[in-house]
Amino acid sequence: MSPSGKRINPWHFFVLTDTDKIRQLTACRTYGSQMFDTAQAAIVVALEADKTDVWQCDGAIAAHNMLLAAEDLGLGGCWCQIYSRESSDRLVRDIAQVPQQLTILCVLSLGYKDEQRKDYDIDKLSYDKIHWT
Repeated sequence: MSPSGKRINPWHFFVLTDTDKIRQLTACRTYGSQMFDTAQAAIVVALEADKTDVWQCDGAIAAHNMLLAAEDLGLGGCWCQIYSRESSDRLVRDIAQVPQQLTILCVLSLGYKDEQRKDYDIDKLSYDKIHWT
């Protein structure tokens, strides 16, 4: 139920639950994909980029909403950037069987957390980047 420009909903989600396929995703990036070693599921977020000029925004909002929903369910999740990384795209496309007419934005890992990350320090927020007019 994510918002989408002109309600086009250009997204397609490829849900992986096969452990072997999820583990193969670890090779999609040199750094930033190690979470697939222990993930219980992965979601490839792919979009019909030819249908709207805001497909990246639509996909990012949908992916982030899934990460927030996972957190509400007591799960952990992490975003792995794929768009503009050709070798990553080929590997993910092959593993998840994503058709060529779709553009892969990212892959989300989902599972039970094996660590609790420290909360952000509110005192270190960049309040100088907030502009009141």
